[in-house]
Amino acid sequence: MSYENPSDIERELHEMVTRLGTELSSVRCLVTGLCQHIKTNQGQETLDAVIATALAEVKECDRAYALPADSDTVRLFAKGLVKR
Repeated sequence: MSYENPSDIERELHEMVTRLGTELSSVRCLVTGLCQHIKTNQGQETLDAVIATALAEVKECDRAYALPADSDTVRLFAKGLVKR
């Protein structure tokens, strides 16, 4: 990638990666906030059930869509420990 004179495709890819990064950060905030709310208002048992459902979805994404999903990241999001 040329930083001085990027091609059209390089500009488009940069915009797409930037947008995806912003969307991922937004999802991270939403998921972490929801998990904290669930834990505070409904308890650890309910949060554990939500996390179990999310982990099952990770496996389904891998199987059905061949999309890489990371169960460790799910757990970190739920704990609010993912660094920005």
